[in-house]
Amino acid sequence: MRIAYYVHHQGQGHRRRATAVARALTAPVTGLGSGPAPEGWPGEWVELARDDDPAVEDPALADVTAGETLHWVPRHHPGLLRRQWQIVDRLVHERPALLVVDVSVEVALLARLCGIPVVVGAMPGDRTDSVHALAYDAAEALLAPWPYAAHLDAGWHADWWEKAWHVGGISALVASTGRPAAPSFGAGMTRLRGLVVPRGTVG
Repeated sequence: MRIAYYVHHQGQGHRRRATAVARALTAPVTGLGSGPAPEGWPGEWVELARDDDPAVEDPALADVTAGETLHWVPRHHPGLLRRQWQIVDRLVHERPALLVVDVSVEVALLARLCGIPVVVGAMPGDRTDSVHALAYDAAEALLAPWPYAAHLDAGWHADWWEKAWHVGGISALVASTGRPAAPSFGAGMTRLRGLVVPRGTVG
């Protein structure tokens, strides 16, 4: 069983946390993201075209949110088109058991439309807006890097709580420790590992 992992490109914290998670998995993992593989990445890496290069000069004219139904889908953008094609091409050839999506509603929906189950990285706070709800509703599970009781006032839907994996904090320091891998993702996961995130390690 292979797992694919989409890594968001805004901020180095996403890359560090993804690397920590990938190194804790027992299944082989393929990363997809902008730029070269993060330091310490444990498996294959697919460098994706940028969906913000060339720059979008007039967001309104490009309708980057598709009428506020998504976050970033500028019309006729060559980088976006190639990026999405690269993701679908990898899904077709690799047929991963699931795709972990770190903060991208569009990629989560793209994979699910291809029939690939997705695990979506959840974020704290109120994410009940229609765009985030699309990804959270479609997800097989939500990877919540905080203790269960940390965000009980976030206004989440009951079914989101039911499919959330509260794994505690995820530290980038784990990426280079060489510790034994944690149990693989799956409905049968029973043991969780809490990780401390020192100040200054999140981007």
